[in-house]
Amino acid sequence: MPEEFLKVNQRLQLEVEEENLKGRYFSRVEGVEKDSLIIGMPMSKGEVVSFHPGMRMKVIVLGGDALHQFESEVLERKMDLLPVLVISRPKEMKRVQRRDFFRVKASLPVQFRELEDITASSREEFKKAVSKDISGGGVLLLVNKAIPLETILELRIELRENEFIESVGRVMIVREGGGLKKRLKEVGVEFIVIEDKDREKVVKFIFEKQREQRHKELRWVDRLST
Repeated sequence: MPEEFLKVNQRLQLEVEEENLKGRYFSRVEGVEKDSLIIGMPMSKGEVVSFHPGMRMKVIVLGGDALHQFESEVLERKMDLLPVLVISRPKEMKRVQRRDFFRVKASLPVQFRELEDITASSREEFKKAVSKDISGGGVLLLVNKAIPLETILELRIELRENEFIESVGRVMIVREGGGLKKRLKEVGVEFIVIEDKDREKVVKFIFEKQREQRHKELRWVDRLST
């Protein structure tokens, strides 16, 4: 097992399948013990998420040249000055393909609206945005005004004409748009609820875009060599 990945301040992504908490959350390692890890209590919209002892989850170790994942269980909650979870250490750690995290520049029509939480529905009208780039794990939007961090969004993204994917995501990045788009805001959204078939559509779209880009580069090289 690659022990070097389990160290204090290591960033983690927690994937939970339990019905009322299904989604992706972020945390970090606060302490390493012989049989357990101490991690920060996940937060959502500024509030502690109620992970309970016995809950199973997939833990993805973020950063570096590769991703690794392992299965874990919540052993204990500690509500000290810093709320933490004690989780089981991995019996084995697997290397993860990074295909969901490949990102391509793509200007796609997007509709979005805010939700109370990941299980809520809304009758609000969808607002319009356009993507700046997209990956299997999320999308970077250009919007008219900033959206607060941790906001939950319902998304409809048009990959191609009349081909949509739907997702619920969480706002993880908010910053000023660059270049000629300074009047716009860049809003990075992490997919937290998305069907496998829709994620596969995104991954397929990314591969096709990468292939198109390689073909363009090859044609340009051919022109230079003639």
